[in-house]
Amino acid sequence: MRFVHALPLRIAILIAAVLVALMALPGCVAPAGNVIAGVRASAAHDSFNIAVWELEHAADIVAALNTPPENPDAIDEYFETSARLREAAGRAAWLLANRPADDPELLEALEQEEAIERELEEIRVRATLALRGLAMRTMREAGLVSDPPVLGEIVFPPVSFVMEDLPKALVVSPRDRIASMESLPLRPDISTEEILRLEEALTDRDLSALVVNIGGMGTYPALVRATSTRDFTIRTILHEWVHHYLFFHPLGQRYAAGGDMTTINETVANMVAAETAAMALNQPPPVFRVPEPPTEPHRDPDVFDFGDYMRETRVEAERLLADGQIDEAEAYMEKRRVHLNEEHGYAIRKINQAYFAFHGSYADSPAGGSVSPIYGQLIEVRNQTGSVAEFLRAVREIRSPSDLEELASGG
Repeated sequence: MRFVHALPLRIAILIAAVLVALMALPGCVAPAGNVIAGVRASAAHDSFNIAVWELEHAADIVAALNTPPENPDAIDEYFETSARLREAAGRAAWLLANRPADDPELLEALEQEEAIERELEEIRVRATLALRGLAMRTMREAGLVSDPPVLGEIVFPPVSFVMEDLPKALVVSPRDRIASMESLPLRPDISTEEILRLEEALTDRDLSALVVNIGGMGTYPALVRATSTRDFTIRTILHEWVHHYLFFHPLGQRYAAGGDMTTINETVANMVAAETAAMALNQPPPVFRVPEPPTEPHRDPDVFDFGDYMRETRVEAERLLADGQIDEAEAYMEKRRVHLNEEHGYAIRKINQAYFAFHGSYADSPAGGSVSPIYGQLIEVRNQTGSVAEFLRAVREIRSPSDLEELASGG
């Protein structure tokens, strides 16, 4: 994920012999209007300063020039410890919610969680280096190297990331339609009470707001969640690298245009990451398919499909919004959320316009309920190209949705 509006610090890596320069580039969007300025003012107390974070991690850019040796043992140890931490944290959270503060079992669980956190921190640097080595090798094997190869077949920009607690994202949409009008990074430690206060403050401004967790962030170095599974972490590292790569090409430079251009960027990153992660993990390659319409007669009505459910929800919500029935649309989305949680065991906190605006940025995501043709068009392009490298080189030149449509049609 990228916060294009919030990145006054931009990174360009210029390699000549063995040289990397960090350049601060201007912001990517026009000055904020009154509504956006109000949103930013509401979130100012809880915001995460990306520019400061990038400056603090500038040394990682130079470190990224060196490809570290792979270390499978370090990777195994890290994710085994991470799994233990997730289990310990879950147990501690349950006891915290159900036992008194001085309960011996609770105190023991909290101590165990802290001890495993220290273990994870001790091996984090080794695991980061090992994962970077794995990612760089995978990119080279996939043919994702510089072209033309002025300095040989190098991965450019170099893979660089940090594994730590991630910011949350505040997503804001108008109430009368589903559209992402703003995404702001928030402090990782923002409390539930602060989240609810912020969302309520924006609702009072007649906006739809939602604070969400994210899996990664396309700063440079990228931010990657420290305690995810092996598969998810590797996909996230590769996904964020695609954003770094596209920054130097027309498609990535139009990310900030929003709408379909954001969706194309994010979906391309997902597809490339899925394919290269399968290579890194020695798994079968992914099969990209456009979801079938939920009204297909051969669908088994007794089998629940989350993607179908969310598409139905989004289509009906957009119909109500188009008719000017905003309150009715919001009531409908809430009714669907309650049914989804109670009948199918989900734990979604809120489904509103901002929810669909966020998840809809990924055309291949079931949660977005997307009815956009973008995913299908990108699949057509992938089917026409012989490799993931050819696919990325083809789509990186996209400057508009019509370019993608033409590319998908074989033009």
